Amino acid sequence: MPPPPQGVFVPLTFAPGEAYQFDWSHETVRLAGVTTQVNVAHIRLCHSRLFLLRAYPIRRIGSQGG
Repeated sequence: MPPPPQGVFVPLTFAPGEAYQFDWSHETVRLAGVTTQVNVAHIRLCHSRLFLLRAYPIRRIGSQGG
């Protein structure tokens, strides 16, 4: 019978500016009393573990009256 596998350790250390994680989400929010949809950018800087969010209004393409 083979020996059990050894554990593997991968250190998660990053130099400043070396790596980040990024994702988008679509959220419904209330701004100035108006319910609207926004795109939200989620950013995590790997070195400092700093987490940032930035919301952008959803832009519609094409004519929507007016």
